[in-house]
Amino acid sequence: MAIFESTIFENLSGTVGNVTSYKLKDKQVARAKIFSRKDAKTLQQLKQRTRMKTISLFKHHLTPILPSGFCTSSRKDASNRFLALNMGKVEVDDELNVTIDPLQLAISDGPLALPVIEAKIDHAGRRIIFRWKKQPLMPYMYKNDCLYGAIYETQMGRSRKVILGTRAEAGETTWELPKDWNSHHLVIYGFATTADGQKSSPTLGVLKSEEL
Repeated sequence: MAIFESTIFENLSGTVGNVTSYKLKDKQVARAKIFSRKDAKTLQQLKQRTRMKTISLFKHHLTPILPSGFCTSSRKDASNRFLALNMGKVEVDDELNVTIDPLQLAISDGPLALPVIEAKIDHAGRRIIFRWKKQPLMPYMYKNDCLYGAIYETQMGRSRKVILGTRAEAGETTWELPKDWNSHHLVIYGFATTADGQKSSPTLGVLKSEEL
């Protein structure tokens, strides 16, 4: 709202465009109307919104892992990289039904070579058994690279990172599931980073529960 004194607009009242002018006591008042723009909801726009909503939910669930996978201390930067890498992995049909394979999600990215990591879900023992292999010294593959496992529980929408070992030697470790996690709703990933945490590998989709 604006209050002004002007002989040009003196005693002016009415509406022009989105501006309404009227007299208030001895002052001339101009008030702008604020319009809310309604987005055209085309099928393409609805599909894109569905993709964003879907991948944003995965991002929220995987947030504890992403800074390590993308070698950044900023959760915002890690989230943006996750969205950029995974948006195209969400398929939406004309009925807005969503198809996505969570095992194909990228939770890390970088120039390092992929690690060799295997995992087995022990449902009875409520644990995951990780095994990794020794890898030869090659470009983008260093003996002191750190190997990680990442576990995503899709029912609860929670995730954890597990430090495994290095490329220099093979190894095995077990990780016990939290009490409220369902062993039939797990997705397991792996990735490697340099010892200083400055570079990472792409994501290795290791295993997902048979029910998913």
